[in-house]
Amino acid sequence: MPNGYLQELVRGAISLFKMNKSIIRYQDSLFGAIKKPYLVPQHSYYIFYKGDFKEIKKLSYKNLASAFPFLDEEMKRMNINKSDLDTESKIIILFDQMNLYLTNKEKK
Repeated sequence: MPNGYLQELVRGAISLFKMNKSIIRYQDSLFGAIKKPYLVPQHSYYIFYKGDFKEIKKLSYKNLASAFPFLDEEMKRMNINKSDLDTESKIIILFDQMNLYLTNKEKK
């Protein structure tokens, strides 16, 4: 059985991956006679940029800015607020826009 699954969310100059895995935990019955197993899903994210990668437990503006400080500057330059990044899908859209911006910037 594999340890987990790595899903590529964004490809480009800045790549974003999501690691999905489930851990088996055990819950005691009322009197402790039977241990019932259940699955607990865990997610972590990996950002790759110029050969460097960082692991982020939760996608948020604060975690992105602390992992790669240049992302904070680029988000301010693109007029993106902290409140705009409240879901995974919005962050994926942001990364796509940043990849487009960085590729256009490198062509000039």
